[in-house]
Amino acid sequence: MRKAPKLLLTSFIALAALAAATPTPLIAQAHEEKPKPPEVAEISLSRVEQLIFEKVNQVRAENGLAPLDYSPVMEKYARIKSKDMVERNYFGHGDPDGRLMQSMLDDDGVQYAIWGENLAKVGGYTVTDESLAQMFMDNWMKSTTHKANILSTDFSQIGVGIHRDGERFFATQEFLRP
Repeated sequence: MRKAPKLLLTSFIALAALAAATPTPLIAQAHEEKPKPPEVAEISLSRVEQLIFEKVNQVRAENGLAPLDYSPVMEKYARIKSKDMVERNYFGHGDPDGRLMQSMLDDDGVQYAIWGENLAKVGGYTVTDESLAQMFMDNWMKSTTHKANILSTDFSQIGVGIHRDGERFFATQEFLRP
């Protein structure tokens, strides 16, 4: 994946050199032949959130566990977290100020006995709502700590939030037991 930007940069430099040496019509033709970015424009973020919720409960059922209830309150905080990571250019449970989402829950007076959070980001793929939801779930289920949250009997509620940054998608699962 890291070589692709170098190739694009090299292609751009080659086009710039070609532009300096040839008439304008040839530049337009070279520009039209440039590879198109992955198609991600038709993604419904709310649909992906719903699919992830359904997939979480499917995995829980396969493991003999009760389903989680969907929490609009936790969805709100999951969306805030995903958006914050994009806008403030970080990826982690602690924001650049070192605060966890748990601090915001406490500040807002959200009552809970236990709280948990899963994060993931993907990008650079041609995706559909279904394939994007599956990529996030696959990533979480391959991680022992993320999988543990998904399969935990400590939680009774979940909210999911997705935020898009160009061709990258950030996902947050917020878990809670009131």
